[in-house]
Amino acid sequence: MILSSGFTISAAIPTESMQALSFTDGNGTVLPYRLYLPDDYNAEKEYPVLLFFHGAGERGSDNNLQIASNVGIIERIINSTDDDYDCIIIAPQCAAGYQWVNTPWDRGSYNQSEIAISKYLASTVELLQHIQDTYSVDNNRLYVTGLSMGGYGTWDLITRYPDMFAAALPVCGAGDPSKAALIKDMAIWTFHGSIDNIVPVAGTREMVNALEQSGSDVIYTEYEGVNHFCWHNAYAEPNLLSWLFAQEIPDTQTTNTTESSKSSTQTSTILSATTIEETTTSLPARTSVDSGTPKTGNVRNVTILLITVLSSAVIFLYGVIIKRIRSKTPS
Repeated sequence: MILSSGFTISAAIPTESMQALSFTDGNGTVLPYRLYLPDDYNAEKEYPVLLFFHGAGERGSDNNLQIASNVGIIERIINSTDDDYDCIIIAPQCAAGYQWVNTPWDRGSYNQSEIAISKYLASTVELLQHIQDTYSVDNNRLYVTGLSMGGYGTWDLITRYPDMFAAALPVCGAGDPSKAALIKDMAIWTFHGSIDNIVPVAGTREMVNALEQSGSDVIYTEYEGVNHFCWHNAYAEPNLLSWLFAQEIPDTQTTNTTESSKSSTQTSTILSATTIEETTTSLPARTSVDSGTPKTGNVRNVTILLITVLSSAVIFLYGVIIKRIRSKTPS
């Protein structure tokens, strides 16, 4: 019983395992975000990155709401014992009153050419660049997911930057079907509830239909009889992590947004879209500020190891005592 106690420690939770940081982009926008690094992070090894977009209910500036709930995929990754799922996780927080995509989410599909990239989505792109520059990142294995308002953010981001990500998991969102051809070669698994009354399921169906018409191998899971909260189903899919971490952009392509070889067409699109909403400057991204949250889950691992060692010592001493008692007892 004592020995087994070393293996009954409660599972790690994002609020304890992820650093609380702040990023200021070139326009002066302050973006709170949480960062997770694997316990055994090694700068000599390249890690995939998962970018997570929260929903409307988690907006704010506390740098906590976005990972306090609805983060099933993050919890699965940080509690996994499979080294294949070691990755860096970024969870930015959109400010109250703003959206990842400036379109009413109850209308479903929208025309991307009519709206600029949102203030906080643009800031997230700069944040991703900062993470790529700061940590050891496998630029061919950038992944993005988001739910509800974050589902919109996921579709919007991958169609604005179609060469950046290896895979996307949009959950109960919507996008611009006319941009589907841009992402037809990307690995996409998308989800929606059939009776969603917040974000119409038609938004996802239209994106999937457009992708299939473009020749995409998109995977679509629609949950019959499930309302808006289908992310609980989506992030619990048994094969979700194995599918996601198997995705990779071929080495012949590049996904690092800082490389000078980046397409000039893509660059001009990025800048012009941002300029519509606010003036874009060429200031470098500023350094993130650590608020003191533990950088990894090492504390949890040390606790488990300590309990296990102490338990083993108790069992050993118990065995020695029993042996001595028996040696003194007449046969």
